[in-house]
Amino acid sequence: MWYNPATDMETVINNWGHKDLKPGTIRAIIRQLGISRENLGRSNEKFFEQRSRGCV
Repeated sequence: MWYNPATDMETVINNWGHKDLKPGTIRAIIRQLGISRENLGRSNEKFFEQRSRGCV
């Protein structure tokens, strides 16, 4: 069970083992958690920015 405290929404994400999630599955997870594409993009930018500085 995954929970997004910012939106107070939750979803179940199955363990697919070593397999990648399909794009449609990822879109459904993002939608069910109430995450906008804009916020997702910002999160990715922050992650890679921190990673390049050695913070992650």
